[in-house]
Amino acid sequence: GSSSQEARAGDEPMKGGDRASRVYRAMGQMGLTLDSREVRQTPRGGGASDVGSEREPRSLGENVQRWLGWALQAGYEELGLHVAGGWADLDEVADAMRRSRPDLGRHDASSLKALLQETDQSGRFELDAQGRLRKVPKGGPRCPRRAH
Repeated sequence: GSSSQEARAGDEPMKGGDRASRVYRAMGQMGLTLDSREVRQTPRGGGASDVGSEREPRSLGENVQRWLGWALQAGYEELGLHVAGGWADLDEVADAMRRSRPDLGRHDASSLKALLQETDQSGRFELDAQGRLRKVPKGGPRCPRRAH
C-alpha cells in the first residue's frame, strides 16, 4: 500500500544530513517520488516539453500581436511607453519593439501598420488618424479586417 511508498520516499540515498538527503526527503514529503513520476503532469507553457507537439509555430503576425497586447496592457512601464487611455504612439511602439524584441523584425510605424492591416483579421487593434495604436478591449467593438 501507501506505507511502502512512504518508506521508500523517506529512504536516504546518502548518509548523514547532507543537502541531497534533505532534498530527497522533502521531495518525498511532497509526493514527488520515483513511483509518482509517470502520473505527474508535464509543465505548461512550452519549452523542451513541447517537442513533438501538434501545434504549429506561431506566425510573425501572431507573435507581433501578442507582444503588442502585452506592451499596451502590461509592459508599457517596463518599456518606457507613454500609454494614455489605452492609446500609444505607433512610432514609440515600433521603437520599443526594436529595442525589446529585435527577433520580431526592424519595424517602423509604417511597416508595423502594414503588418497589422495584413494580419489582424479579427480587429484586435485599432489605429487612429493621429498615428496612435490601441488594443480593442475584450467585448469591445472590433472592426474585422477583410483579407486582401
